[in-house]
Amino acid sequence: MPSQTISTAATAGDLDKAYASALKALSTFGFKMTTKKPDAAKLGPFMIKGKKAEFKLSGTATSIKFTVECENAVNTLGICDLAAEKNVDLRIAQLKNLVASKLLSKADGDKAIKDLQPDPKVVADIARDEAAAQKQLSDADKLTKLYAAMTTYDVVAKFPSVMAELEASAAKEYTTENFDFIKAVAAKKKREIIIAEFIGETAPRQINIKNAEADAIKKGGDFTVAIAEIKALIAGDTLTRMKGDKNSEIGKLRAAASKRLTDLASLKVKLGIRP
Repeated sequence: MPSQTISTAATAGDLDKAYASALKALSTFGFKMTTKKPDAAKLGPFMIKGKKAEFKLSGTATSIKFTVECENAVNTLGICDLAAEKNVDLRIAQLKNLVASKLLSKADGDKAIKDLQPDPKVVADIARDEAAAQKQLSDADKLTKLYAAMTTYDVVAKFPSVMAELEASAAKEYTTENFDFIKAVAAKKKREIIIAEFIGETAPRQINIKNAEADAIKKGGDFTVAIAEIKALIAGDTLTRMKGDKNSEIGKLRAAASKRLTDLASLKVKLGIRP
């Protein structure tokens, strides 16, 4: 086990002063150790003239021993369990200090530091999961803004993907006649065909417009007011429900992503992965 002398005492009377000097040197290594003063009465008889008592540190990657040694006598003054240190950064600093002080070989120090650091593959996997969760949050924010802007039928019509969702919602509610009526008018189908299919109580796919408007159309009026009524109906009914469903779905995605990020942050702390 490598060792280093950090203070010496020529006589038993010098032990206290040398001990204080050793403690000062000990503090520079960056680890905490409970120590005891050397017993001059016990060490004195072993201190041979011309040979100093040496306060020494000896170390491994997991522990440091503080001793005072003289001819035929060794007194252990303290032991530091380095492995008990939970702060990975401090632990790495300690190991580097031990290597720099020749209390630990560079090979052993490098190995111990590597063992303290998480597996690079695990770090990469966590980073990838974090990026995916962050993207999910970003996507959720974009979708929230998108659906908040969908306030009318005409606005939705500018976004084919949203319109497809809106029509799918209408299909679930069995109200596709509203959309088909608008499409039929836009496609300039024959007036009598549109009226027969959508206008009035006898129409197989009657749209929900005022009776007065239906009568006006049958008497020759155009479909302008009816189109506006149906678009308003879709916006206030089908679109409103679809947005509620989408916002609920987006909220679940956002909550799942936030939880994933929280779980990953806890895992990083546990594994000692630093920012």
